[in-house]
Amino acid sequence: MNAGNVARRAGPVLLGIIVYVGLTFAVYGLQRFAFPTGRGPDPLWYSSTEVVLKAVGAVGPGFLAAWLHAHPGFRVGAITGVLGVVAEFAIAIVGFGIPVSEFPGRIASGLIAAGVATGLTNGVAGMAAEALRRRNRVAL
Repeated sequence: MNAGNVARRAGPVLLGIIVYVGLTFAVYGLQRFAFPTGRGPDPLWYSSTEVVLKAVGAVGPGFLAAWLHAHPGFRVGAITGVLGVVAEFAIAIVGFGIPVSEFPGRIASGLIAAGVATGLTNGVAGMAAEALRRRNRVAL
């Protein structure tokens, strides 16, 4: 496999990971904006925007990666979701200084649960992208 082929295959997954991490931190930023003191009643705009961002984050990165990729959608979507979660956790630990040594079990179980859930949802989204891509090819 040559370098161009690897880049062509990795590019869509990397883009999906970037979208996943961006959406995840957009939800965090939205929460900080809505609750500057850390608590309070949920404003209507916050509740509806948070739901939409989380839904798009659950399926969007895997769908995008599989749509742009030329291989099986479930695998591409699931890999994108799992690597997105790993990137999110790494950024949170390194960038925000989450003390790993204080909560290793909690962090490990959270990483596993998030990886499984995001892998499944983005994998299914990848299958949808693959099916739509095939359907569009036949129609053309």
